[in-house]
Amino acid sequence: MSNSDLRLISIVRLLCKQAQLLYEELAVALSDQQAKNVLRKLARHRVETLQAISTDAAPELNIGNGNTVVPQEILTANEVAKSKIRESGAEEAINYLVEGNKREVSFLRQEVRNINNYALRRRLSSFVAVLQMDFDQLQMLARNRHHQ
Repeated sequence: MSNSDLRLISIVRLLCKQAQLLYEELAVALSDQQAKNVLRKLARHRVETLQAISTDAAPELNIGNGNTVVPQEILTANEVAKSKIRESGAEEAINYLVEGNKREVSFLRQEVRNINNYALRRRLSSFVAVLQMDFDQLQMLARNRHHQ
């Protein structure tokens, strides 16, 4: 496996872990049961992806191995969402999660095209497709909450 493939695996692992924790924390902060269920499902998808990548591709890598370069706008959106959740601004946090996830999907879609290992490219393409569907659900959740 090439260094760029390993780098992307590391990035996906980091993003999965961050998103999982954010979704779980936001699910606890919200009172709407339907929103909680959606967020828990999104968190579960991230855990499943993290586990699949960890067992299949480069299990020796750890999440914070130092060569993980994630675009700053994704990290910033995740950090702002985390602080909004903790400031009891769960509604605002959803908007930042939507923004971060939109950038994440776009970034990963572009990165997956550069993967040398065909099997890994197919596997991560599948993950990006699931991530896109999860993003659509998160976006719908945000829209529905604005109309309530």
